[in-house]
Amino acid sequence: MKVVTQFQASLIASGDPQPLPTTVELKEGKLSIASNGQALGDWPLETLEFERVVGGVKLTLDGEVAVLKLTDSDQFHRQLVEESSTDTTTKTKTKTEKRKTKTKTEKRKKDKKVKETRASRKAREESAPAREASTAKAEAADKDGFLERLDEKLEVASKKWDRYLPDWAFTRGGVAVALLLLIAILVFRVFFSYLFLIVAAIGMITSAIALLDQVIATRIFRGGFTPIHGLIGSIHGLIGSLVLVLISLLLAAL
Repeated sequence: MKVVTQFQASLIASGDPQPLPTTVELKEGKLSIASNGQALGDWPLETLEFERVVGGVKLTLDGEVAVLKLTDSDQFHRQLVEESSTDTTTKTKTKTEKRKTKTKTEKRKKDKKVKETRASRKAREESAPAREASTAKAEAADKDGFLERLDEKLEVASKKWDRYLPDWAFTRGGVAVALLLLIAILVFRVFFSYLFLIVAAIGMITSAIALLDQVIATRIFRGGFTPIHGLIGSIHGLIGSLVLVLISLLLAAL
């Protein structure tokens, strides 16, 4: 516990030549002044500026310059220096403790953040294989579902168009061949344009012969030729040839 030192003094305020008997206390970094048992005020030492004069000190209290005449000015000054240094040391210790507390708090927060980061990284690493397996399973399920839907579509198309195309055209291989052929047609447009024109011309010629002259058609199409079959086949041939001509023109225009 700190020692409290009291000093008897006379307070001479600015503009008031009559001294006022007072008691001055230096306690815990503060200057307290009382007169006739009534406190006149207390002020932190760091807010006051002291100027030593003969028999006392000159200082500013609440904006007014005053002089304290002390019965033991030397002891007052020693105690004043001691209180000032103690107050400074206390403040320094307080600041140091605050800095240490702040540093420890920041360190704890940093350690906590590092632990949380490591935990989240570990959780992600542990869940990665399961997530990859789930993704692969979902992709496989989507692929199987697509292939099943494709098979259903091919089966429906086979029932509807099987008399015009061979059975292999309604399989997955037939679809792959059709896609490759479509890509080749788009890449080599000029070649396939001429090829379709040639095939269309041949189809038109043979269809016209079968349609106009059945004798010649019988010699060309040997076996199983009948007039009704020749008529239907000729019409289909002409229509197919016209479609090939349109496709050829479209490819040439691209």
